[in-house]
Amino acid sequence: MYRERPSTIAGATLWRSDGGGSTVILPDGCIDVLWWNGRLVVAGPDERAHASESDPESLTLGIRFAPGTAPGLLGLPAHALTNERVELSELWERDTVQRIDAELRGSGSRTTARRFEELVAGELRTPEARRARQARELAASVARGLSVSDIALRTGYSERQLHRRSREDFGYGLSTLARVLRLQRALPGLSSTATLAEVAATAGYADQAHLSREVRSLSGFTPTQLRAAKSSTELPSGSRTIA
Repeated sequence: MYRERPSTIAGATLWRSDGGGSTVILPDGCIDVLWWNGRLVVAGPDERAHASESDPESLTLGIRFAPGTAPGLLGLPAHALTNERVELSELWERDTVQRIDAELRGSGSRTTARRFEELVAGELRTPEARRARQARELAASVARGLSVSDIALRTGYSERQLHRRSREDFGYGLSTLARVLRLQRALPGLSSTATLAEVAATAGYADQAHLSREVRSLSGFTPTQLRAAKSSTELPSGSRTIA
């Protein structure tokens, strides 16, 4: 069973999944800090679907940071984590990670998620406010469908500067971020009875063929296959994970 709620950490979601097995993680521009298979791991922003295996009897906990949120809190550029799963001990002091690990192993199952959130929050950095605001504004501009050239005109940055900042904040350039966010906009429609043409129009694709090409490129599934896979899970509409 999958559950989530807004985290006490601004711009993040706390989630847990009881039980494991094989899953496919779809690109969403997010970075997660995970308690996964008994390990503390950071999952970077993906450019493509990522297959994951977990113990069927295990508990997985995660703090999912919205696009552009995690780099300032974790203290490293997002592109250092793109398409990667990195042990938290490679980013934080080993003693700190061992302490968090020991506390999680000693927590009861009903309090583990809350304690996980508290322990991670206690080690996060305070991000530079101006940079965090600019990252949120960039993500919002991309989500609204503005082109890179339009964003450059609005911000006063050159397209080269925007590409560098985007890789630092999101893990990839703005064009890739736009594709990822558009896929996420399409997922609720793929969990509904809407036609694929309606899903394409609502999510911002040129047409159904464009939707099909992009979904296959980013997820490895056709829209019809993805719709069938999502409808067979307990995960909420629009979730980045499918069984």
